[in-house]
Amino acid sequence: MRRARGARYAMMKRNSGMVISDALGAVSALCVAALMITIIIDTTGRSLFAVPLAGANDFNRYWWMVLIVFFALGAAERRNEHIEALVLEAQMPPRLRVIWRYMRAAIVAVTLGLLLNAGIPAAIENQMQGEYAAGSEITIWPTRFILVIGVAVFLIATVLKAVEDHREILRTPSKGS
Repeated sequence: MRRARGARYAMMKRNSGMVISDALGAVSALCVAALMITIIIDTTGRSLFAVPLAGANDFNRYWWMVLIVFFALGAAERRNEHIEALVLEAQMPPRLRVIWRYMRAAIVAVTLGLLLNAGIPAAIENQMQGEYAAGSEITIWPTRFILVIGVAVFLIATVLKAVEDHREILRTPSKGS
């Protein structure tokens, strides 16, 4: 009974991680559409009326691009859609491939942890200063927190994927058995 509760709890954690990463991935996709609309309006205004959309470049750079990139990280990790060089991994013997999967997860997790360690204080500092884009005076400090959220979700997705990989490795019988 205790094992069943533990399995349900693990499934809930995994599913909530999937829901969060998928929701942020959907927001990222919507931001791609918003970026395109912003560019179309800006280009049309420039070309036809000689009136660009005020702050369009800064908004695209500081808001849409940050949302697109960092909110999609967790979903890409969960779905194995990151670019990987599998040439070497394919040549590895099965046991070394397993070790490599653990090492990869550890390297990514440590790197993301370091990014969070640097990103959280920077986001707080930029919020305190009320950071804005110099040219258009668009407020940009919230994007520093978007970066932190995206990296945190990426870290969670990486850890959940490593746990899933571990379970898969334990379920797969070795060739010697």
